[in-house]
Amino acid sequence: MELQTQPTALEPGSANAVGRMLGLLGDEWTLLIVQQVLEGVSRFGELMKAMPISNSVLTGRLNLLVREGLLRRHIYQSNPLRAEYLVTDRSR
Repeated sequence: MELQTQPTALEPGSANAVGRMLGLLGDEWTLLIVQQVLEGVSRFGELMKAMPISNSVLTGRLNLLVREGLLRRHIYQSNPLRAEYLVTDRSR
């Protein structure tokens, strides 16, 4: 296997994995949420207690992390609906 000595050329505006992840995790709240989930805090109420974050900001960031495949939403109770957020291989 030959070691590449030149950086990979990227077209302007093209997506790359490092830029994409920095865009996601560059947000302070998103990074703190991922940190908490990696430490075992997985439920919405637990996350609210662990951080001084508003409901709407937490909901938005959790939805983003699920949509991007960094967390998996697992329903553990149906009435009332309750979910926990689990780490995916991608976020590890």
